[in-house]
Amino acid sequence: MKIDKTCFRCQSHTESIFHALWKCSLVKDIWTLCGFIHFIDQHWEYDIIGFLWRMHSLLSPKEFQFFIIVSWQVWAARNNHFHKNSCPSPVRVVDDAIKWLDDFISVTDSKPKNRTNRSADTRWKPRDRGKFLINVDAATNIGSGARGLGVIIRNSVGEVSCARAIHWPFPISVEAAESLAIKWGIITALETGLTGFTVASDCASIVTALNNGNRNYGKCGVILDENFNLFSFPSFEGLLFMPRDANRAAHNIARFAALSNKSHTWLGEIPLCASSVVLTEKQFT
Repeated sequence: MKIDKTCFRCQSHTESIFHALWKCSLVKDIWTLCGFIHFIDQHWEYDIIGFLWRMHSLLSPKEFQFFIIVSWQVWAARNNHFHKNSCPSPVRVVDDAIKWLDDFISVTDSKPKNRTNRSADTRWKPRDRGKFLINVDAATNIGSGARGLGVIIRNSVGEVSCARAIHWPFPISVEAAESLAIKWGIITALETGLTGFTVASDCASIVTALNNGNRNYGKCGVILDENFNLFSFPSFEGLLFMPRDANRAAHNIARFAALSNKSHTWLGEIPLCASSVVLTEKQFT
């Protein structure tokens, strides 16, 4: 019996593991969203083992973890297409990979003996009844250099009122991106008509500069001035530093914006990329 080795998805190349995972035209959008497409195009001539070793040497440990998880999601999407004729969108594949990576990091970055005695100071905590907490963060697409900003607003019982992913394609410093995330957190709250809200960021230097009235910090003076103007709104009640472990939901949304190259707003629903974090943190409210 003659076996057709043509890729059933693109119908133009011989199917191989390398082709199915990284070179098929139907997966290129996924790797573009992740920021890895340039690495793949430059180093694809290696055999699979050599290619993986090359990617391991080029990427940071967490970037390589993300690359492997996306590859696994691409293979799962390929199998769903073949067996169930179901083909998830590139954004959904990347979004699912972000969720899996977050779950993986949450397990491997914590020692089992400390998980049940986790310090309350590093756990997300809501504000008082009737108040809102806005977590904000910034992330970077390592391939394009674009920034992503994440905003998530929750009430006193941990319910999501609004979340926002903002793609920022212009090159700016890390501090400027973090300051910009604070700005968009306040703007989002004002646009949704919230009263009594506090903003939380895990960038200690920017939080300190803003709380000390420092208008000349780094290369983000203009954005700092814009934040100072927003602070004058009576519904704004303060800016807090929050450790990264308590700011993971905003970070996941920022990472989604950076990788997907798209902006998106969720009203009254939990973004998939942050769902596991939000639902876990809600248990502690």
